[in-house]
Amino acid sequence: MTVSDAAVKILSTLGVALLGYMLKHISKFQLFTTFRRLSISDRSELFSLLHKSNNGFIDDFKIQSQMLVYGIRYTPQFMKNLFYYAHNQNIRADDKDLSAFLSLPGLFICEDDGEVSLKKGARFINGFVFVFSFLLMVFIINLIFQSVQDIHINLKQHDYSSLWPQAALVMLCIPYGLLSLLCIYTVIFRSIPAFRFARIYRKAWDRRDLFEKGEQNLYCRNKTIW
Repeated sequence: MTVSDAAVKILSTLGVALLGYMLKHISKFQLFTTFRRLSISDRSELFSLLHKSNNGFIDDFKIQSQMLVYGIRYTPQFMKNLFYYAHNQNIRADDKDLSAFLSLPGLFICEDDGEVSLKKGARFINGFVFVFSFLLMVFIINLIFQSVQDIHINLKQHDYSSLWPQAALVMLCIPYGLLSLLCIYTVIFRSIPAFRFARIYRKAWDRRDLFEKGEQNLYCRNKTIW
């Protein structure tokens, strides 16, 4: 078995497994349709729905349905807490870190009282995906470079029987390379900003004012004094 044949088998096995996983879970991630890309009218409508909600079944269902349209998969109650925090901290509605946090609900456990925690293994999985995707990208680039050289040699030698497998290998590498780029993009421009936002938010939630008056008392559970 040649190096090219082995590479085709390895890439095929990895690609089928990775594509199957992504197709199964892709609906849970809004990598490009993010909150900061929503129009001003859409944001205003969402703010209005959350503000006017009376915690009734119809209100919650309407809000939840509209949030799913916008790619937001958190509960209405948590979103009230989040927007209250953003208001207090003067965070803009188009903030990149806030948008990244809203686009990756699968990484966090968000309670209705406003508390946020990481899901078990979230950081490890993101680190593993980044390293694996980077190494796979390096492997694919080297493989394409070698295949292109082999194609050039085969053309010179008029060895057309070996030309098609090399060309097929190059075509096979392209979608896997794009998939690796997507994973690297997700980690750098989505996961890392989302982790950063969650860390700052958790610190603010832990030191919230015990006796704060006003709107927060409607949404956030204040600390209990024993």
